[in-house]
Amino acid sequence: MKFVHAFSGIALLIGALAGVGYAFDIPALVTLRPGYPAISTVTTLCIVLLAGSLFASSIGRRTAGVALAAVVAGLSILVLASYVLIGTDQVSGVLSTHVFRLSGMAGRTSRTTTVALLGIAVSILFSGRSVVADLSAGVGVVLSTVALLGYAYGVHDLSGIALFSNMAMQTAIAIFMLSIASLVLRPDLGWAAVVASSYAAGGVARRQLGFMLVPPIVGWVLVQAVYLHRLEVDAAMALFVVIKDGRGQIALEDERKSRNEALADVMCQAQQQLVDQSRQLKAESAERAKVEAAMYRAQRLEAVGHLTGGIAHDFNNLLMTISGNVQLLKRKMPADDPLSKYTVNLAGAVAKGAKVTQQLLAFSRSQKLSIRPTPMEAVIVSARELIGNSLGPTVTLRLQVEAADAWALCDSDQLELSLLNLALNSKDAMPEGGVIDIRCERWHMGANGAPCVRVLVTDNGQGMSPEVAARAAEPFFTTKEKGKGTGLGLAQVYGFVMQCRGEFTIQSEPGAGTTIDLRFPETSPVVEPPDSERAALEALPASTQRRVVVIDDDDGVRDVIVQGLRDEGYLVGEASDGESGLKRIEDFSPAVAIIDFLMPGLNGAEVARIAQARNPGLPIVFVSGYSDTLALDGVSGAIVLRKPFDIQTLSRTVGAVIDAT
Repeated sequence: MKFVHAFSGIALLIGALAGVGYAFDIPALVTLRPGYPAISTVTTLCIVLLAGSLFASSIGRRTAGVALAAVVAGLSILVLASYVLIGTDQVSGVLSTHVFRLSGMAGRTSRTTTVALLGIAVSILFSGRSVVADLSAGVGVVLSTVALLGYAYGVHDLSGIALFSNMAMQTAIAIFMLSIASLVLRPDLGWAAVVASSYAAGGVARRQLGFMLVPPIVGWVLVQAVYLHRLEVDAAMALFVVIKDGRGQIALEDERKSRNEALADVMCQAQQQLVDQSRQLKAESAERAKVEAAMYRAQRLEAVGHLTGGIAHDFNNLLMTISGNVQLLKRKMPADDPLSKYTVNLAGAVAKGAKVTQQLLAFSRSQKLSIRPTPMEAVIVSARELIGNSLGPTVTLRLQVEAADAWALCDSDQLELSLLNLALNSKDAMPEGGVIDIRCERWHMGANGAPCVRVLVTDNGQGMSPEVAARAAEPFFTTKEKGKGTGLGLAQVYGFVMQCRGEFTIQSEPGAGTTIDLRFPETSPVVEPPDSERAALEALPASTQRRVVVIDDDDGVRDVIVQGLRDEGYLVGEASDGESGLKRIEDFSPAVAIIDFLMPGLNGAEVARIAQARNPGLPIVFVSGYSDTLALDGVSGAIVLRKPFDIQTLSRTVGAVIDAT
C-alpha cells in the first residue's frame, strides 16, 4: 500500500495547491504557466476526494472510500450532462460561485478530464472486479499520458482529436498518479497481481513496464534536440525508430536467453531429483508401505471425525434446548405434580442422547476428551449396567477385575461406550450364543515397558481372518450384511484409545474367537476432598448483580442459558453472532463471557481472542457441542462446558470463574 499512499499523496498535494490558488486568488497555482489551461474547481474537488477515497480504501475503510468515489462519479456525470445539454461546463461555475463563494476565476472542466475522473471513480467502486477496475483506471492512464506527452513534446493541438479537449498540466499529473494508485489498490487482483507475481509472467510484465518508459524519454530528448537545431527532423525520426526497435530486439533476445537458461536449470534439477527419489524409494520401500497404511487409516478417521463432529454439534444443540427447557419447567412445577414424571423421562432421554453424541465425537482425533485419572474397576462395573440386557439371553457376560485398585488415564464415559461397542460386536460374532469375558489387569505398554492397565474383551465367536483383522478398525469397514452394520464401532474404540495415548490390538483367528486388547497408561489415584470441602464447592454463592454476556447463534440454546442464569440472579446480555457479541461485550462490560464455539462468521475462539485483547483478563466459558475444540486451547484461561449441561453446573462454573477473578 506504500505506492497507493505515495501516488494519492502527490495528487492530494496538487489538489490542495489548486484549492489554495482559488481561495487566495493566486493564478500561478491554478494555471502553472501563462497560456496553459486552468484546473477547474470541480477537478480540484474531485482530485482531493479521489485521493481521500484511495487512502481510506487502502487502510480498510472501504465504506468511506466508496462514498467519496461515488461523489466524484456523480459530479463527473453532471459535468458530462452539462456538455451534452449545453455544450460547455456550467457545473464548475455554479460550484465556485454558489458553493465556495469564489469571486474570481473558476475554470472549466474539460471533457477529457471528466471522463478520466469518472474512470478512476468507477475503478475504486468496482475494485473487487479486476476487469472493470483495470479497464476504468486504464482510461485515466491513457488520457493523462496523452496530455503529458503533449506538454512534453510541445504538441498543443491534441484537442483536435475526437472527444479530446485540453487538460491542465497539473490535472494530467494528478490523474496519472490517481490512475496508477487505483490500479495497485488491490495487489491480489488483476493487473497488479500479475505485475507483483513471483512467477515468470510477473518478471516479464515488470521488464515490459521498464521498456515502456524508454520510447517517451528518448522521444522527448530527440524533440528537444530538434528544437535546439542539433538534429534534423528526418534524422531524429530515423534515430528514434532504430533505438526503439533495437531496444525491443535486445529485450526479446535477453528474455529468450534467460528463459532457456531457466528451463535448462529446471530440467537438470528435475532429473537429479528423480534420481534421488528413485534411490530413496528403493531403500525405504518397506517403511513407506507401513507409513502409507497408517496415513490411510488416519485420513479415514479424520474424515469421519469431520462428518460426525458436524452431526454431533447440531444434535447437542437440540439436546441442550430440550434439557434446558425441561430444567426450567421442573423449577416451576410443584414437587408432587403428576406431570413431573414426564420431565424425568425427558431428562433420561436427553442423557441417553448425550451418550450417543459422545460416541460420535470419539471418532474425531481432535476431540478434547476428559482424560484424567479413572478408577478402572468402577468404570467396568458401570459398563455392565450400560450393556444391560442388550446381549440377550443366549450370551453370557463375565467380568474379571484382577487390579481392583488400578487407576488409568482415560475418559470414563468413552471407555464405557467402547466396552458396549465391543460387547455388541462380540454378540454379532456369536449368532448361536456364547460367552464374553471382560478382564482388567495391570500390564506393560510399548517398547520401554511402561506400566499400564489392560482391558481385554474376549469372545468365542467366529473370529476373523488376518486380512479382516488388519482392516477391522478402519472407518466404514464391515463384514456384516448391508443395513446391519456401519463399520464405525471399532473405529470409535481405536480413535478413543489412541487419543488417550494407549495401545489397541486385535488377536483373532477364524473359528477361534477374538480378543480386543486395550491398554491405558497407569496413574496414581485421585485423592477426593473431604465431604465438607466438597459441599462448600458445590454451594458456591450466586451473585445477584454480576453481569454475564451469552453469545450463541442457536436461539433455543441461547434462550435456555439466558433464562437459567437470570433465574440464578445474574444480569445477562445476549447476542446471536460474533460481531454483535463483541459489541455487546463493549457496551455491557460483563464479568464473564459465555461463548458458543461453532458460529457463522467469527467462531467462538476468534471472538474470545478479540474480546480478551480488548478487555484483558476477561474470563471466558465456552459452551460447545462440536468435536474440534482443540482450537480453544489458545484462549487464555478458558473453561469448556460440553452440551448438553444442566443449568446448575453452568451457574456454579460461572460463579467460580467470577469469584476467582
